[in-house]
Order: sequence, then C-alpha cells, then structure tokens
Amino acid sequence: MGEALTRIRLLGPVVVGTAGREAVPGGPKATALLAALVRQGGRVVATERLVDLLWDDGPPVSATALVHTHVSQLRRGLTSVGLGGALRTRAPGYQPRTEPGDHDVDVFAAEHEWARRAEAAVDELRVLVAERPLREGSRALLMRAPAVPAEHLHDPGPAADRFAGAGGGPAARAGRPPGPLPVPRPGAALRRGIRPARTAARTC
Repeated sequence: MGEALTRIRLLGPVVVGTAGREAVPGGPKATALLAALVRQGGRVVATERLVDLLWDDGPPVSATALVHTHVSQLRRGLTSVGLGGALRTRAPGYQPRTEPGDHDVDVFAAEHEWARRAEAAVDELRVLVAERPLREGSRALLMRAPAVPAEHLHDPGPAADRFAGAGGGPAARAGRPPGPLPVPRPGAALRRGIRPARTAARTC
C-alpha cells in the first residue's frame, strides 16, 4: 500500500497513523478537511468543493487560500507519521490515497452489515427449528450461532454521516468530531458461515 493512509480514526478524536505511529493531523480545520477528503472515497475533490464543505454557512473571502493553508498543515501532520505522500495535489483540487477499510467509518458500516446479516441468518435458523423441531442438525447450528448483541444492530448512518457530507457537519467543521462508537464484531465463524448454515439447516 506504500504511503496510503492505513489507519484513520474519524469516529472520535481524529487520528492518523501507521505501524504504531499516530498523530493528530493538524488543527480543527485540518482534521475537518481530512474527514471531508477521505469520505469522498479516494476521489479528487475540487478546492471549490472543499470550500463548500468547510464553510457551508458562508465562506470567508480568503477561503481558497485558507484551504491551501489547511492542506499544508494536514500534510505536516501526515509527514510526522511517515505519510507525507498520502495526500496528492490533483487538478482541480486534492486526492487522498485511501482504500476501502482504511478508516473507521467504513469499518463500522461493514461490520454493521455483517451483524445485520448474521442476525437475519439466526432468525432464519430459529424458523427452521420451529418448523422442524426434530431435525438435530438445525438445532445444533442454532446452538452454535453466537449471539449478536442488539446494540450492535443500530443504524450507523447518522453517526457516520456526520463526516460523510459537508466535511462532517457543523461539529466536524468546528473540529469537534462525534464521540467514539462501538464497532460491532459478530463472531467470525458466524460471519463466514451464514450461507453454509442456511443450506445445511435446510438439508438436515
């Protein structure tokens, strides 16, 4: 991955780092800028668009120059943890070198989806057991299925979207990211076995 951003935490204090080296990438506007950039999925974001994201309530006259200043500040923070080349200048703006899963908003959304699918699979097993109570295979699968705590199944959208659109909303633009959220971690065995479990239960 080279100098790509290998770890970005947005759900909480904004931190970047790799290989055990972490840092806060600049001041409030620089961290809001980072959030705005990485939530665009690695695409080039025009400077004009960044102005809109950072100052949706009316940008100052010097907004374009300020974006460049905040980019420089952000790059210094990235350089301090060995990620100096992770933010590229690409006309008409800037492009972060990110990949899926590099930041915790993506991880949270992906794990939430796994939890949702796991819960659906367990519900289906319960129905199969109720319909065929003498089928020991279905009952055994249900007993082995780890429970997915209800708190892991809430919608991550509102919290994630605080950083998704206009640089993370008013809190992020002011340098106040949303508080830390738990990342759901359903059992790996259940995640790997959702489809096989359904198939096996039907044939038991």
